[in-house]
Amino acid sequence: SGLIVQSYLKESDRDLDDLLSWARSHRQRFTVRLVKGAYWDAERVWAIQRGWPLPVYLDKAETDLAFERQARRLLENHPFLDLACATHNVRTIAWVLENARQLKVPADRLEFQVLYGMADPLARALVDTAGRARDVIASAPLRIAAATNVGTYLLQSVLASFQSADPCRIELWIGRNPDVGERLTAPASHLSFA
Repeated sequence: SGLIVQSYLKESDRDLDDLLSWARSHRQRFTVRLVKGAYWDAERVWAIQRGWPLPVYLDKAETDLAFERQARRLLENHPFLDLACATHNVRTIAWVLENARQLKVPADRLEFQVLYGMADPLARALVDTAGRARDVIASAPLRIAAATNVGTYLLQSVLASFQSADPCRIELWIGRNPDVGERLTAPASHLSFA
């Protein structure tokens, strides 16, 4: 059992700190499923409609940096929290694997999760290299499912495999095949302050 942390939410670092504090104080280890986030558009619309501050990062590279920061924090604290890394992004997967190796994270404290039917070759490769991969069937509460377009969710998941893809600029990848170097670029290089 475990909880999900969505890296695209600006409060996720604080939430992760709270989870880690709870796990330490209760001496209870559990899994944190780290995802970049699936309902970016809906989160923005709900906040705008209600006059709330935007709860999400507006730049995909900021979300990618948050994901890596949070994954590193989970890996560093593997005695207390297990990481279920939910992504199709090959660069992110390689980054997590390398950090887990450097930190000597036991294999049973890390697993990778991919959407069922969307990344079968990736799931097989993860089983071969990391030893643990799980297919996940996406689901959502009726309120969210009714307010979001499932096609948009799936398209964002596919675009997440391209490191520099911005979900608001789908045309960036349509009709062209970016080279491997472009796909493996670190998230910070896509931010204006980098």
